[in-house]
Amino acid sequence: KDDDCDGLADNGFNLQSDSKNCGSCGNQCSAGQTCTGGKCTSAEKPNLKISSLKLLKVKQNSKTQCQAYFEIKATNNGTAKADYFSWQTLDQNNKVLKEGLYSSKVLSGQSKTLLFSFHFNGMVQPTFTLDYQNQIAESNELDNIQIYPAKLSCPPPQKSLYVLKKK
Repeated sequence: KDDDCDGLADNGFNLQSDSKNCGSCGNQCSAGQTCTGGKCTSAEKPNLKISSLKLLKVKQNSKTQCQAYFEIKATNNGTAKADYFSWQTLDQNNKVLKEGLYSSKVLSGQSKTLLFSFHFNGMVQPTFTLDYQNQIAESNELDNIQIYPAKLSCPPPQKSLYVLKKK
């Protein structure tokens, strides 16, 4: 079988991976594309990254239950749009505090803000992850995670008032 378009059987390139003969003889992929599985595919990929993470407030709802309010800015530093992505917040024991789906497109170079809250008690140091289900093939799969730099406490520590007595 001639699978390399030279009239001879099996003596060279592969129609499944050759960008000059992708899938069939003479089918050349465009600039920036590669031949994968006999089809020309774009090498452009999105890259979601947490570019900003802010604790807005911690509200005590009961004696032992608090609610933390956060703002995350998700930036697409890649070369293609991200259609939608999942996000998740875990505690230090990998228990899910909150998760969701961001259903709007994030174009290349664009940022989107996510506002959300979660309930907790005791001590928590949350970890935030974009595209935690890896539904988006990104140029860098390793920069989707950010750990909040401080531990949150519920109930919050009480402020002590010290009164200095004059002698």
